[in-house]
Amino acid sequence: MRPLRSLRLLIPSIVVLCFLVAMAVSLFHGTESRRAYVLEQARADCMQAVSHLAVAAEHGLIHDINFLAEETARLATDPRSANAAVFNAEGAILAASNSAWVGQTVARLPSYAVAQFNQARQGRMVVMSGNSDSHVITAMMSYALPRRQAELRGLDRGVAYVAFDLSDAVREAQGHELTERLPELVLSLLTAALLAFLLHRLVTHPLQRLERAARAVASGDFSSRMEIGAVGEIQGLSRAFNQMSEQLAARIAQAERLALRDELLESLGEGVCGLDSRGLCIFINPAALSMLDWVREEAIGSEWFQVFRCKTTGRGATASRDCPIALTLRDGQRRESDEQFFNGAGRQFPVHLTVTPIHQAGKTVGVVLAFLGISERKRAEHALAESEAKYRRLHESMTDAFVMVDMGGHILESNRAYQEMLGYTAEELKQYTYIDLTPEKWHFEGARLVADRIVPLGYSDVYEKEYQHKDGHVFPVELRTFLLRDEHGVPNAMWSIVRDITKRKQVEAEMIHLATTDPLTGVANRRRFLDQMELELARFQRYGEPTSLLIIDIDYFKRVNDSYGHAVGDSVLCHLASLANALLRRNDLFGRLGGEEFGILLPATRADGAAEFAERLRLYVSDNPAQVDQVSIAFTISIGVTEFNAGDDHPDHVLARADTALYRAKENGRNRVDVAE
Repeated sequence: MRPLRSLRLLIPSIVVLCFLVAMAVSLFHGTESRRAYVLEQARADCMQAVSHLAVAAEHGLIHDINFLAEETARLATDPRSANAAVFNAEGAILAASNSAWVGQTVARLPSYAVAQFNQARQGRMVVMSGNSDSHVITAMMSYALPRRQAELRGLDRGVAYVAFDLSDAVREAQGHELTERLPELVLSLLTAALLAFLLHRLVTHPLQRLERAARAVASGDFSSRMEIGAVGEIQGLSRAFNQMSEQLAARIAQAERLALRDELLESLGEGVCGLDSRGLCIFINPAALSMLDWVREEAIGSEWFQVFRCKTTGRGATASRDCPIALTLRDGQRRESDEQFFNGAGRQFPVHLTVTPIHQAGKTVGVVLAFLGISERKRAEHALAESEAKYRRLHESMTDAFVMVDMGGHILESNRAYQEMLGYTAEELKQYTYIDLTPEKWHFEGARLVADRIVPLGYSDVYEKEYQHKDGHVFPVELRTFLLRDEHGVPNAMWSIVRDITKRKQVEAEMIHLATTDPLTGVANRRRFLDQMELELARFQRYGEPTSLLIIDIDYFKRVNDSYGHAVGDSVLCHLASLANALLRRNDLFGRLGGEEFGILLPATRADGAAEFAERLRLYVSDNPAQVDQVSIAFTISIGVTEFNAGDDHPDHVLARADTALYRAKENGRNRVDVAE
């Protein structure tokens, strides 16, 4: 119907358009004719100009180029620019109307003129050319100089070149054509407008009756007749039909919205059902029918408690008074809850139910039920609860301690073993960070481990550090830590398995003690003594700090064993060890090298100081006999003394010198000190 609104203007517009098209065609042909005339005249002028230029060049009148250019422009059909030039056979410009050209080559010309030049210099001929729109016309002609002039000027042949730019001349010619035809155009346009006005008046009035009929049809009265008596009534018909179109469009839009609503309800995976104010089912979608195992024809018109049977409210109208559906029908309040429904076969299934009231004029005129089966969700929740309970049981039954912290070190979670290890409750631990529970000497190492190992790799190797118990004592632990990331891959927590290794450290210390200590006397055994000698020798070689060695042997120790027995001999050895330890400094080392032979390592001590200490020890031993079972057993010792030398590269070299001094002391009467030379 909308095209009829412009019908009143259509015919006059067509008339005016036809006149305009005719005038445009006429004007186009006129301007094209004028343009063709200008171009044809210019070609003739260009040919004449290049001939004059060639004659002037042959007669040596090159200096008259400027005059010839001006004459050429005058002869032409008033071009706005005319260029003239004379080239030699090699393409160099000898003279030109434009002084800037002199000394240039043929490359100065446009591409089409360069090709033209190559043709012209092949013989005495005229070559015509131009650009794509023919507004620039060029001509070239070869010329030959008389023999004498050729000899004097050093050339015998060249090319004369003339170019006319007719762009402005063509535009001016076309403008003249338009000016001359303007009165004719105005008169034609006025004639077309008058004709259009007359047609407009003839069409409008006859269609007024048709307009009234169309309005009647738009209001629903289809008994009216639509008789077109004249063209002028078409405008009214257009308006009336527009009204009909708008009403039909509104009705179609409403129908489309209803169809879309029905389509959405049909395609929803969620069950949807509508009830009126009495609780009767007025619509239900396929998802609801499928879950409830109902047929649409049976469900429509049935009371809601016949269609929806809840476990919590039983069956029948009386038992359903407390159902969310009944409550919303009574008080008009929206409700949302998890319910248990029964389908037509009596099978129970869980749903998430939403009951939404429909209000009109302040009254509840119905409700919409939306429910979604949540069997999978319930199973997932049950599995999750079981998994969490299993995790909790495993978590609490672990003998190893477990702790989880955020990236700031705050304790998020711990098991009973971790709590008992540190003496705190779970709630108390959440007030601390793992740094608070670690002695200060471990803080830097812990931060470095997180930055260099745990965050880049996601885990750490097993490492050791110390924890501080709630009562203040410090104990060693062994850990392995793992990194946790969020859904975006950003680190957000760490968890560790922690073991108290106090007993293991004690066992390790005991094993080290047993491996490095003489079991009888409790002093360093031969292995430990030699290892320490090797370290002191390396230190001496690097820093030059003096160090001395004493080798001690009990005089006539075999007599003690033979006279009193080996048990008493062992007591004498232990007594010697206690006497030596009483005189030693903190960094000195006393060790049993074998049998009744002992060694003393004296760091930062020269040979004379070592000899003085050895003499004091010898006297101290002779003055303090061993007391065994109330029996006093006197004994003496012999001592060999030596100092580390620069040539010593192994402990055996030092031991050999000390043994030599010891044997010399024994040979010289025992109970004496001898210093190696």
